[in-house]
Amino acid sequence: MNDNLEMDVIDSSVKDFPVRIHFEYNIEKDEIFLEIFDLMEGSLAQSVKLPAKSVLRFTDSINTLRQMN
Repeated sequence: MNDNLEMDVIDSSVKDFPVRIHFEYNIEKDEIFLEIFDLMEGSLAQSVKLPAKSVLRFTDSINTLRQMN
């Protein structure tokens, strides 16, 4: 069984800074790893590893705010 879930997203909403965001969730470690690639430069702009529970708390907060509006 694969211990990771992966997804790529292309975002060009920021003018002059199109990016590809690679999300990877490690089920065994309960971590989310993000890599942000600058598509104009063709290089890795940033990478970060976060505990999944932190990201889930953040998305729960966003969903709560959306429901209030």
